[in-house]
Amino acid sequence: MRAQSLVSLLAVASLVFGATVPNPTPAPDSLSNADRFARGLAPAWPAALKRVPHNTAPRRLRRTTVNNPSPTVTTYDTAPTSVLTDRTYIRDNSVFQDDQFYVVNFPVPITIYNRTQTRAYVSCNGNLAFDDSSYLYTNTALPKYDYFTKWTMFFFWEDTVILQRNAAGNTNFGIYYDTNTITTGSIVVQELTIEWYFSKYHQENEYYHYTSFHSTARPGVWTVKYYQGSHISDNGVSSTVGAQGPDNRFMQWTFDQPVVRAGKQIVMDTNTNTYVVSDFTL
Repeated sequence: MRAQSLVSLLAVASLVFGATVPNPTPAPDSLSNADRFARGLAPAWPAALKRVPHNTAPRRLRRTTVNNPSPTVTTYDTAPTSVLTDRTYIRDNSVFQDDQFYVVNFPVPITIYNRTQTRAYVSCNGNLAFDDSSYLYTNTALPKYDYFTKWTMFFFWEDTVILQRNAAGNTNFGIYYDTNTITTGSIVVQELTIEWYFSKYHQENEYYHYTSFHSTARPGVWTVKYYQGSHISDNGVSSTVGAQGPDNRFMQWTFDQPVVRAGKQIVMDTNTNTYVVSDFTL
């Protein structure tokens, strides 16, 4: 009753004094993505998917449009060279993909910061995590616990997209993996290689091509290789590479530095929370 009376008094005041009674502020969940962006809020997340809760105030993001596919999606007639010949797709390039992540049950175990499992969340923004993931495409310095879980590998966190294949279907953009089993006597080693091939949001002439490798012979150690010629187009000048774990353990090779060149590799050891960067032969 008091709330109704207050609204009535404000309405009378507006008639008498010419004041404007403001409309009630809509609940954030009822706003369109365009309205959310105008208010400096992060985009609404699809109900079928979720992100890690965060306790920090949302900030205005880098992109000038929110969750809209590129208006002119470029497709390629020349297939980029793929590393894996026998592969299983995590996400193919049958449709344009932007800021999505996918739940994958790998056939081999993987380890991040002393935790081992086969189920992981793989993002087309270059992350792999346990328990959950995030649509956050604006890379930051690490750690980033308010959006990502305590078991996250940032192989190349950048605002990357999977371009749709052309009519001939002969492009290799996407995320895919292959496994290998090596048996020596009673010792069985299981290997996983994930290949990532992306373009950049609204800069479809730029390529990002790399692999991440894990072996049960060295659980928790990830080797990332960045490939061929122009296929790390801007040397990672707007990317983050590293990892974060529990108890505020994290490592960061680069944040917004042009050092991720073709022919570079990083070995990230989440057991010791250390990394080594070197060159390899393309």
